[in-house]
Amino acid sequence: MTRCSLVMSSALAFLFVSSAVFGQADLAARIDAIVEAPIAEGKVAGASVAVVKDGETIVLRGYGMADLELDVKTPPEASYEIGSVTKQFTAAAILLLQEDGKLSLDDELTKFLPDYPTQGYRVTLRHLLNHTSGIKSYTDLAEFGEFSRLNRPRDELVKMFSGQPFDFAPGEEQIYNNSAFFLLGLVIEKASGISYAEFVQQRLFDRLGMKSSYYCSERTVRKNHVHGYDAEESGLVLKGFLTHDWPYAAGSLCSNTADLVTWNRALHGGKLLSPASYAAMTTPETLNDGTRLRYGFGISAADVGGRRAISHGGGIPGFLSESQYYPEHDLVIVVLLNTLGPVGPRSIAIDIAKTVLGPAPNRSQPFSGDLSAYAGVYSGRGRGQRSNVTITAQDQTLTFTRAGAAKPETLEYRGGQTFGFADTLLTFESIDGAVNRLRLDIGTGNNVLVRQPPTAPYDLILRGGTVIDGTGVPRYEADVAIAGGSIVRVGDLGDATAVREIDAKGLFVAPGFINIHSHASPEGLVTAHNMLTQGVTTEIINADGAGPLDLAAQLASATEAGLAVNVGANIGFNSVWTEVVGQTDRRPNDEEVTRMRGLISAGLTAGAWGVSAGLDYKPAYFAKTDDVIRVLEAARPSRTYFANHDRVTPESGFSSLAGMAETIDIGVRAGIMPLITHMKVQGHEQGQASVITGQMRQATLRGDYTAADVYPYLAGQTALVAFTIPAWAQDGGRPAMLERFADRALRARIVAEAEVAMDKRFGGPANVYLPDRKKTLKEIADKMKVSAGEAVVSLLENESPGIIAYFGIEADLVAILRHPTSSVSCDCGAVPGEARHPRYYGTFPRVLGRYVREQKVLTWEDAVRKMTGLPAATIGLVDRGLIGAGMAADVVVFDPATVIDHATFDKPTLPSEGIRHVVINGRVALANGAVTTERAGLALRRTPHMPARAMDTTETRRTGLRSRPGADAVAVEVTHSADGRQARGTFRLAQAESGVALEITEFGMLQTAPNWASFTGRGHLRPGAPEQSFTVILDGDEIVVTSGERTWTSTLAEQE
Repeated sequence: MTRCSLVMSSALAFLFVSSAVFGQADLAARIDAIVEAPIAEGKVAGASVAVVKDGETIVLRGYGMADLELDVKTPPEASYEIGSVTKQFTAAAILLLQEDGKLSLDDELTKFLPDYPTQGYRVTLRHLLNHTSGIKSYTDLAEFGEFSRLNRPRDELVKMFSGQPFDFAPGEEQIYNNSAFFLLGLVIEKASGISYAEFVQQRLFDRLGMKSSYYCSERTVRKNHVHGYDAEESGLVLKGFLTHDWPYAAGSLCSNTADLVTWNRALHGGKLLSPASYAAMTTPETLNDGTRLRYGFGISAADVGGRRAISHGGGIPGFLSESQYYPEHDLVIVVLLNTLGPVGPRSIAIDIAKTVLGPAPNRSQPFSGDLSAYAGVYSGRGRGQRSNVTITAQDQTLTFTRAGAAKPETLEYRGGQTFGFADTLLTFESIDGAVNRLRLDIGTGNNVLVRQPPTAPYDLILRGGTVIDGTGVPRYEADVAIAGGSIVRVGDLGDATAVREIDAKGLFVAPGFINIHSHASPEGLVTAHNMLTQGVTTEIINADGAGPLDLAAQLASATEAGLAVNVGANIGFNSVWTEVVGQTDRRPNDEEVTRMRGLISAGLTAGAWGVSAGLDYKPAYFAKTDDVIRVLEAARPSRTYFANHDRVTPESGFSSLAGMAETIDIGVRAGIMPLITHMKVQGHEQGQASVITGQMRQATLRGDYTAADVYPYLAGQTALVAFTIPAWAQDGGRPAMLERFADRALRARIVAEAEVAMDKRFGGPANVYLPDRKKTLKEIADKMKVSAGEAVVSLLENESPGIIAYFGIEADLVAILRHPTSSVSCDCGAVPGEARHPRYYGTFPRVLGRYVREQKVLTWEDAVRKMTGLPAATIGLVDRGLIGAGMAADVVVFDPATVIDHATFDKPTLPSEGIRHVVINGRVALANGAVTTERAGLALRRTPHMPARAMDTTETRRTGLRSRPGADAVAVEVTHSADGRQARGTFRLAQAESGVALEITEFGMLQTAPNWASFTGRGHLRPGAPEQSFTVILDGDEIVVTSGERTWTSTLAEQE
């Protein structure tokens, strides 16, 4: 019996072991599938994973490729840069030095770094270890990106962040901080007398037998070290360069999975630290007010995937890492990736933990209270930017939405006043019975957010529309709130109320359209009904070189009369030339050039947006190219534009292509942006639009950004004399011209040349229409029984008629419309009633109806961009043309199903259809298609800080600044992703003299150009002040902040 029992026991044992082996093999296969999935999708180059439970290895292997170029597979012993997993080694080093008696966690930083400017705060090593020091993290500074690629002395980095204002007093809050661990590395060197790299090698790696772990180097060749890659939209690319002087004790260690398993089992198994040190490292401490954190020293003690874990992740160019230890299950999971991209090792590790341990326990509890008590907007500091969240209660469900997030998260009740989703905890705090604070434990940070007071009723809400924001990004559904003339919020406004609401369901909501080529009359600007019914909210007048020289008086007069739309002005080159040189064909002398330069400068100083010209019109036609450039060089310091009606000359064979090329040449050589205005290809050159658009692209590629504007018609309106009578015949003005008409020989020459001009430019007199006579020039000539040229001269002897000249073909118009830097304009403007060309009533709806909806030449988003954001950038506007918080509330609401023009050349004043509502500076100027009595327009003046520029919204934009000694305290870190609906970041400005302590809490749009940036937003001028809109311009070393009619200027230059 005994022998039989022994045999049976052996069999059972064999069966048990076999089952365990087969079970473990199946487990390993399931883990392999988790890791291999993103590699197969091309999102990750390679990976190494270790899974060890109860000391038994389940998985320890490499996946994918260590080197994509050489097709080298990842070996099991592959080493990686582990990024911020480094921090737990740094923390352990500090604790070992405390055990050695060489420091105390409560020592002040200045004991080891006596010159560090703590700005009056007591900063201890303990504060550094748990991210509560308040010191600015250098990786949150914009300038670190470029700095990280340089070999510079170490103290330059310390100077970079040590001069920044503290984010908060030590111990008051917690924000993840790489500067803190950089400083801890310096402390280790001071306390130990050896380098940080030597200390971790000797006291940690060598002691534990971690033979594949070392301090990373961008130069040293290491066996089994994998190549790193970054994930971009086009695929995987070689990682960005980083000098390993800078991650340092915050992120510059390298290791492999086997060594990190050794590290975890030694650290958590009592083989490295004393029990007291280990408890200090892994037990979260509290803030000054007693709030318990979820982060120890260099390591997180927060739940992972619903289970208690001690963990940390890391990210560095080309690499991502995750190290997790589950103490209740003695489970170690290490995931290392050689790709910095959207696939994170944390999610892979969590899926592995679920595979090994099964589903996590359900931590939710039933809730029986009033969820609405928690609803509201909460705001506070976050990592590198302001953290704004919205808590919404509806149908017994509480949801959490971070500013800019794609969708809300549903919260579970976790007990007390704590709710959560996944591993994120939200703990609400009450004072006097009312919830007023939220502690947001997300990732490794604890953010303290303050409940914002209930928003006062908005002036206007556009409810439920589809927003096309003017940047060209895909449209999205959102409400738009307006108050005080500004856009305040864009998003789901829930139950928010306003003095007035407009139902925009089924309609498109866009920025007000900007007409940058306007011939508006003073009387027309008072009502502007023909422009409002097109959705136009801003007009830039004095086009084609016209307008008075005294712009200040012009704008003051327009404002006094009342403006239905916003108005800005150009300074007209033709007016300047005529004032100084006169009507005759001659070159100016040096004194006259100086006078003209002075007039150009005076106009720009008075607020002109740019310089317009009509070099095709006499007498400016007589100006030689070099003389135009000499005059325009006065505009170069203003960084403005040259908007020119191109000159078409007999010498060029009446080539409009040559005229447009001259415009580019003048702008480039004068040092200002060339803007080909009402761009078109005329007459005998039809079909060649690609020639000039190609020249524009080449100029832009050379760094000379070139823009254009275009209207959607194949005919233009001008004076008969302008494009028919040769220039020499107009030398001296109309009286001289009439004298030449009286000379038989000269008349015959004029007649002949006029006919050539009409043939070359318009294809003959049949394409020249006189609207006042409702006949073509050919019909008039036939009736007069004379040649077309003679008919022109005869007409001009007695009158100065206008014409409609047909010049183009549809294919050229479409090509110009599609060119990426061409804006839509109308070459028209506000008029009291009558008009001769349909563009006065139909331009913008015609583009939307005909060329977007019907012909699909443009997308809705690109068409709106060409009417709003692009023209705004082209001329230098910063607070209009886009939908975003802090932008001026110029908005158009239109129906995409019905928007269309109805005006024709026979009936040019028929109003357009489909423009439903227009808001100008927050006031409703068009309601349900009808013009209201509002006169909400403003005179818009350009300042020296508003350069004409390229539109940059197709790529992620960033800007950042910091204070210099002796300057106003400022902190600027703002980023706007290419597909983002709003910018994010930090802006704080403190001026002792003015008492300003400005902080922007919600950002709108960020726009950038070389050495320049601008953004809008909502914030507070000082703590406790009402919320208001701000526009911020960063121009070199100057900061200009505007709110309403108030402006604050600060400089980052050192003050003497």
